[in-house]
Amino acid sequence: MARLFSNKKYFYLAPEVSTDFRVGQNFLSIKVLVLATAALSLTMTASAETRCDNPAATLESAEGVVEWTAADKDAWQSAEPGAVFCHGDKVRILEQRAALRLANDTLVRLKENSLITLLPEEKGFWFSLLEGAGHFLSRTPKQFTIKAPYLNAAVDGTEFVVSAQPQENRVAVVEGAVRVSNDLGEVRLSEGTQTSATANSAPSAVQSIRLRDAAEWVLYYPPLIVQGSAPADIEALIQQENYSGALSQLTSGDIPPTTTALAASLAYNTGNTIKGAQLLQQALENSPAQAEALALQALRTLIDGDSDGALRQTTQLMETHPQNPSAILAHAYALQSRGKIEDALQTNLQAQTLIPNNLFVLARTAELQLSVGNTRAAQKLINQALQQAPQHSRLNTLAGFIALNRFATGKAQNHFQTAIASNSNEPLARLGLALALIQKGKIEQGREQMEMAVLLDPGSSLLRSYLGKTYATQNQNDWADTQYQLAKNLDPNDPTPWYYQAHLKYEENKPGEVLRLITKAIEKNDNRAVYRSRMLLDNDAAARSANLTDTYETLGLTETAKNTAALAASRNPTDFATHHALVKAYSGDQKAQTLRAREALMTRLLAPLGAQELSVGVGETGLQTYAWISPSKLGVSEYSSLFSQRSFNGSVTSFAGSQDSNGYDWQIQASGDRVSFSGGQYDYETDGYRSNNDLDVKLTEGILHYQATENLKFLAISSRRTDSSGDLLNPADSIFFDESLRRNNTTQKTQLALLAKINNGARIATTLSHYDYKLGSDFQVLIPPNIMFDVALLNSIKQSRAESQLQVIFYEHEATLGIMNEQLESKDISIPGISNVDADTNFTRAYTSLTMRTSSKINYLIGASYRDQKNSTEAIQTKDSGLEYEAASSIRRNQI
Repeated sequence: MARLFSNKKYFYLAPEVSTDFRVGQNFLSIKVLVLATAALSLTMTASAETRCDNPAATLESAEGVVEWTAADKDAWQSAEPGAVFCHGDKVRILEQRAALRLANDTLVRLKENSLITLLPEEKGFWFSLLEGAGHFLSRTPKQFTIKAPYLNAAVDGTEFVVSAQPQENRVAVVEGAVRVSNDLGEVRLSEGTQTSATANSAPSAVQSIRLRDAAEWVLYYPPLIVQGSAPADIEALIQQENYSGALSQLTSGDIPPTTTALAASLAYNTGNTIKGAQLLQQALENSPAQAEALALQALRTLIDGDSDGALRQTTQLMETHPQNPSAILAHAYALQSRGKIEDALQTNLQAQTLIPNNLFVLARTAELQLSVGNTRAAQKLINQALQQAPQHSRLNTLAGFIALNRFATGKAQNHFQTAIASNSNEPLARLGLALALIQKGKIEQGREQMEMAVLLDPGSSLLRSYLGKTYATQNQNDWADTQYQLAKNLDPNDPTPWYYQAHLKYEENKPGEVLRLITKAIEKNDNRAVYRSRMLLDNDAAARSANLTDTYETLGLTETAKNTAALAASRNPTDFATHHALVKAYSGDQKAQTLRAREALMTRLLAPLGAQELSVGVGETGLQTYAWISPSKLGVSEYSSLFSQRSFNGSVTSFAGSQDSNGYDWQIQASGDRVSFSGGQYDYETDGYRSNNDLDVKLTEGILHYQATENLKFLAISSRRTDSSGDLLNPADSIFFDESLRRNNTTQKTQLALLAKINNGARIATTLSHYDYKLGSDFQVLIPPNIMFDVALLNSIKQSRAESQLQVIFYEHEATLGIMNEQLESKDISIPGISNVDADTNFTRAYTSLTMRTSSKINYLIGASYRDQKNSTEAIQTKDSGLEYEAASSIRRNQI
């Protein structure tokens, strides 16, 4: 529904264009993925193999009637999605539009009344557009030719439009560059330009094209079905999503005034904007006060980018027709366009009350429920509607996205494939299928479907951004950059392309660009109020602010990085990205190791399944290493859970330096639909820069994530660490320096955590932690009269600590309750001439805190703790207890 709600749209496409194209780019190959039913796919594939060994094209989607005939025959046969064609076949589009995937991995969308011939291969792939128009999207290294009556073109670009009309041919470039020529001349086209030629003229001078209106036939119109009285057979066709069939029946004779507006909405939905405008004008002339016609007129105003005008129209319409479903639905769209998404939901619920079993209304209400984060209500509506129409494409698409968010990737893929089989022209279903495939690690197939989504809705800024993100996943940064720029041109107010482009520039080590792009994304964040509730918008802003941390660190602005991360966490403590930002910001601060360990645990607990795991040792304290080799140095993390891959990956790093300093770390991660495991090891050793300054650290870590349900997650962490060192604290010239001192410590850590999501975005986190320490050392002491004795305390000091914590995190408030118990045992400390000493310490501490965030930009923190400590030796016993409390407030800034 994105096109309904952007303030202004721009589109890099040209008027109907046609020519001879020679494509020769160094692109990755694309495999063909047929998404029809299994039986249909097998039938069509078998048919192609019997006619030709090397098929020329596959029919990916067909909105209306598509026919084909073999080179040596005159009889035309109908074709359904999944059909394959041979070289020499002719294909024509009799109604609406169709999309083909050519054998050289080029996608082409053909306009109604187009006729093509798949010519035999000659030095590459040949394609002849005899009449009509085609929109091409190419990512192939192979050369091919598109022939048109009046020109030829060598294509260096990847997206272009060709039109072959009786009087002239035209070529327009969406991205890249094209050389257009015929016997009379030649011109070169760049992005956003076009040319034309006739039978007796050379290609015209290069012209800039009108971006929005240049090729409206390729644009996607979401369902705008007005609700009015219609014959039962027409209503049945609409419920079955057979919009072209319903339109054909309505327009087969004289159209009654009561159904003219319905026919107009069906025409718009099938992409026939000229016919839709004519029918709408006819409806308004016959019945100027008809609610359905006025509602459709308001929706047209909204699509043209005038959201204020649309809201004025629907507000007036609600005053005159308060109980008309079409008026109510149009008003909900208008409210949403102004960022009043909760009001839009309540308005749409009124329409659902009037026509409770209407599939379009149920799907629309479910969309709005998802926009405010109410997944359960959306799922309930979708389940209700799917009982009526289990194959409905829009309902299955919504169900697929909910399944993706619930980590049921296989179920999501089935929903998307069902949606595509019912309506192969649904771009959101292609987007969902692409994300499902990417989650399964099938990046190439996911890219195919993402490109298909863009071909079906090339005017969508959001789809362009996701396509760019997909290219970036494959390290095709130039392609990604182009898509981000196109997305910005299509919708200058959408923050998504700025945000994703910042990730790209981060990988390219351009911190100045990253800072500019993320700042821009934050500024534009609230423009997404048409899709997201206030709470979800704050989630987005907090995550984007968190990404500034690395940039400030790179630029040397350490304190700014810390402040940015702290502000992001304050704005949204339920988002794992904000906790991740704090880990990054304090990764080199040896004084904040406890903070970093706590935030690392929260990051892992809140992270979406399959997100990049933190480095080995990030949650440790007291690592005696230097910042440039610290295991807490982090890589780029993926913040979009829908792009998290369910796959196996790993990394290995080694390093070496002077003073025999060397080390390594390795980490592996495996992710499934509900389980993710990572394990790794960190090893560092050095002789140090002076005597007895050596250090040897070994750390092994294993982490298990289990996503039981969408709202319930378990986390288990187990690690073992050994430290062996000399006297690291005292310089060699200090009177306290001990050249004989050796320390050997072992730490075993186990943590179990549970995260539960409750309504309104709140989280309940329960953590149980247990630590076992064995601390040992040996050294020499000089006892008069100048006798040197060896003292061994190796493994004689044992310490265990158990801690449990309950944390409740709300959108505006945060409460923490914790209990910690620590026991220290020191036994058999043997020093010659001195009796053995046994010492025990038991320390218990209970603490609680409450953080309140207010709209007045002030945060309040109230905390209290109770401590109880018992110390005992063979001769002395002591006990100490007390109560502490603290209150504080801080001023919160709105923006970085």
